[in-house]
Amino acid sequence: TGTPVPNGLFVDEATDLLTGLCSDPRTTTLDVVEINPALDTGNAMAEATLGILEPLWPLLRAR
Repeated sequence: TGTPVPNGLFVDEATDLLTGLCSDPRTTTLDVVEINPALDTGNAMAEATLGILEPLWPLLRAR
């Protein structure tokens, strides 16, 4: 929905969480949802998403 959640995760917390999950060999795919470019101001959402996902590619590519 693109609605901010009070007390939600910070970017670094989401990155740490997903890095841990993607480091587990049982994790083979990742689904990204709730990215709405129409609600993105100044590419902030896109930049945050890229910052979270970029470290995960090597972990998943190794599978």
